[in-house]
Amino acid sequence: MTQIVAATWMVLAVARAIMGAVAVSSGTGGRVDPEFAFFLVDALAGVLGLVQLLALILGGLWLYLFVVAAREINREAWHERAAYWGPLGWIAPIVNLWFPYQVVRDGAAAVGLRSRMLPWWWAGWISLSVLALVEGVVLSSSPYDLAPWVISMAVLAVLTVVTGVLWIVIVRSMTAAARAATTVRT
Repeated sequence: MTQIVAATWMVLAVARAIMGAVAVSSGTGGRVDPEFAFFLVDALAGVLGLVQLLALILGGLWLYLFVVAAREINREAWHERAAYWGPLGWIAPIVNLWFPYQVVRDGAAAVGLRSRMLPWWWAGWISLSVLALVEGVVLSSSPYDLAPWVISMAVLAVLTVVTGVLWIVIVRSMTAAARAATTVRT
């Protein structure tokens, strides 16, 4: 389920960037009504926000349950954070910059998964969070020149796709490693 939500998030981010580009180009002589295009950008932003909330809830729940299971699978494994930081780490100010990474890293290690993708995924996630803030600043600082805003939306969409794909691969890898660790060999 978390993978479906992540994929939906990626599609919406790309669609929003495309509609932003259409809105800006239609204001310069294109065939699409710019007001309608901007309405679609705002509507997609609203839906994207709901999908992000769903991703936060489902991803946090999955991570919590995964860490609980990983602790049962490997009772000797070191976990720097308690399982409840799986969901809470994403929303707690300041610690959201490193707690979720530690929870994922330690959970993966507990089931024997050593992934070189984890730091890349986390770097993408942090960059995504920063760029989302920058996008708002760019729009408010240059309301009459929308090209920087469209560029920031496009970069945000690409980064969302890259980070989302890495997250899906990590979730699948962690789940497969946990299943392999619990398989009884005869």
